[in-house]
Amino acid sequence: MLLKQYYHGCLAHASYLVADEASGIAAIVDPQRDIDQYLQDASQLGLDIRYTFLTHFHADFLAGHLELRERVGATICLGARSLGGDEFRPGSDDVT
Repeated sequence: MLLKQYYHGCLAHASYLVADEASGIAAIVDPQRDIDQYLQDASQLGLDIRYTFLTHFHADFLAGHLELRERVGATICLGARSLGGDEFRPGSDDVT
């Protein structure tokens, strides 16, 4: 398991690359709008970004989930009760 944090100081915003190194499958959690850093790191580590998760909607900046979907085909994952306007995969209410 790989976990890397990215921190954007002026916005006090953290995002994460989470990956299973054995399968090479990665997800980006709460991506910044500029996704190049995630793409570069994934390429260097031999990872395929397949998912992007938004844990909440951000009022102070634009997230990069749409860019990840467009550039690498990442599936957008939102909460089960989310009313996301774009195509996304809902999570589950079942937390057990």
